[in-house]
Amino acid sequence: MKYPLFTQVALREDIPEYGLKKGSIATIVEYYPMPEGEQDGYSLEGLLFQDTVEVAESQIEALPIPVAAGKGWLNWLSKLTSVLSRPRAMF
Repeated sequence: MKYPLFTQVALREDIPEYGLKKGSIATIVEYYPMPEGEQDGYSLEGLLFQDTVEVAESQIEALPIPVAAGKGWLNWLSKLTSVLSRPRAMF
């Protein structure tokens, strides 16, 4: 599996049958491994209202995670760890 579940991806090409344009952003919700010599597939959410779209691996690319978002996550995790490690009064 090239992309983990719940990865945000962008379409690398238009998908005219659904009216979708290159660059549209979606989230991977299912992975379909294929036999050797065939492309793996994915189901995407967020492109069509209350529906998924199935695509081949070559039709998508992962979105880069902004550095600021990564640091924000680490900051939040550090604060949570600090709060959870404080002694608590027992009643």
